[in-house]
Amino acid sequence: PVTATSGNGIFALSAGGNVSVTAGDVSSTGNVAIIAQQTAGAGVGDVTVTAGTVSGTTGISATNAGSGGIGIVANGAVTGTAAEGISATGNAGVSVNVANTVTGATRGVSVVGGTGGAGNISVTGTGGFVGGTGDAVNILSNGAGSTTVIVAGASSSTGGNGFVVRDTALGGNISVTTGAVTVAGANNAIDVRSASTTANLTEIANGNIQAGNAGMVGAILNAAATGNIDVTANGSVTGRFGVDAENLGSGSTTVKTVGAVTATSGNGIFALSTGGNVTVTAGSVSSTGNTAIIAQQTKAGAAGNVSVSTGTVSGTTGIVATNAGTGTVGITAAGAVTGTSAEGIKVTGNGAVSVNVANTVTGATRGLSLVGAGNISVTGSGGFVGGTGDAVNILNNGAGTTTVTISAPTSSTGGNGFVVRDSALGSGINVTTGAVTALAGGQNAIDVRSQSLTGNITAVANGNLQAGNVGMLAAILPSAATGNVDVTANGAITAGFGVDAENFGKGNTTVKTVGPVIATNGSGIFALSTGGNVTVTSGNVSATGGTGIFAQSSGGNVAITAAGNVSATGANAITAQQTTAGAAGTV
Repeated sequence: PVTATSGNGIFALSAGGNVSVTAGDVSSTGNVAIIAQQTAGAGVGDVTVTAGTVSGTTGISATNAGSGGIGIVANGAVTGTAAEGISATGNAGVSVNVANTVTGATRGVSVVGGTGGAGNISVTGTGGFVGGTGDAVNILSNGAGSTTVIVAGASSSTGGNGFVVRDTALGGNISVTTGAVTVAGANNAIDVRSASTTANLTEIANGNIQAGNAGMVGAILNAAATGNIDVTANGSVTGRFGVDAENLGSGSTTVKTVGAVTATSGNGIFALSTGGNVTVTAGSVSSTGNTAIIAQQTKAGAAGNVSVSTGTVSGTTGIVATNAGTGTVGITAAGAVTGTSAEGIKVTGNGAVSVNVANTVTGATRGLSLVGAGNISVTGSGGFVGGTGDAVNILNNGAGTTTVTISAPTSSTGGNGFVVRDSALGSGINVTTGAVTALAGGQNAIDVRSQSLTGNITAVANGNLQAGNVGMLAAILPSAATGNVDVTANGAITAGFGVDAENFGKGNTTVKTVGPVIATNGSGIFALSTGGNVTVTSGNVSATGGTGIFAQSSGGNVAITAAGNVSATGANAITAQQTTAGAAGTV
């Protein structure tokens, strides 16, 4: 071993040629343990250091002022008692390989490479890095080369970040793979930000991540950039903010978390692109003080799609998915989704939107709020629960169809159950539900109204409906519309008003109720068409304060078939009428 007191353990210098240090254990109690440097700006020599266990005020310092590379191999633990464990600064490629822990009083390792050149930077090994007042790992690539980090051991810092990687507009691809990382304070466990116009950015955490601020940050900052971001957490992530992946260029952003993501005042997952696809695949994600998952494509006119697939999710809003461009939005929730202060799921897009839920989605306001402009699909074996707002609220602003197929019970304490609206461009609405409860005053269990000129409305309730106002409301509103209204209730309906099916266009209106209909403050069944046929088929119907069955057409046939008892208090049990003189319809 080499043991020094106030001087260096090893000092090796050249003014142009190679510098090569091969040592066993080296220590200095009062100075840098190993210094290896090439000092000539025009020099082409390389600097290499291979050592065992090393300890000094700085453990290893390697510099190259010329165009040659730097290579460091540490086979034992490296310690910097007053500064860095390892410091490497060069103008070309830099490689650091560690087999044991590297500890610094400031940074664990500090690497600067590629200045004015195209050299690659590589930090690898089975060891880990420990920072004191600074980062565990800090890397700056000033050139056009790639940056690769593959560190299997645990890394940490008491006063800085875990892994920090930066480059310039010239930079090549960045790939960072770590083990477990632990940091405190306002610091990030993994923080990779690229200014490159072409580079891809990849982060993989194979151990648990704990951070005082963000667990994983991956960002492409250049608006002209074409590279993609890919962030994967194979362990758990715990921090103020979980995962923050932002692509300000035209490339895609992909986030995958396998372990639980737990955030406090920040988002669990924030994934953004300004043109490319956004894909989030997650297990359990929660935030006690913010939205659990935000996925958004923010550039108007861009074709990128937004996709979110999750397990159990809980946040002030559970999931927010937004697409400002022409691409699609798709959400698949395999677990329960909860919004503790706002929506369970909030989706906004200008194209097709799909939501599939396998468990209950609960919101303090709405369970689901959805705005789209293409084909819209809300499906699954789960149900929705609204608080102060609707359980499900859907608006289709485009030319597509709207399809809802939900089998589990749905309810709202202060709003409607299902509310669906479209525009004049709409191609039809089809809603199939399980049981629905919306008992607050003035609220409807199923409320479907169409502005489409051509689309049909089909509403099917396969469970019991309970509502403070209307059990099932289905209406085509334009007078020029040609679509049909078809309403089927296979369960019981208990509401102020049972079924209200109205077609103000030229199409038909059909109502079928299998279970009993009990109206407490209006008609049991109200069916109307201003141009087509009206057909009502019912079981038992009772109404207080309205007609049992009221069927009216202004131009078509009216037919009522009651297989059960029909009764009314204060009005007719059954009223059937054709209101237009000279029309060909019959009653």
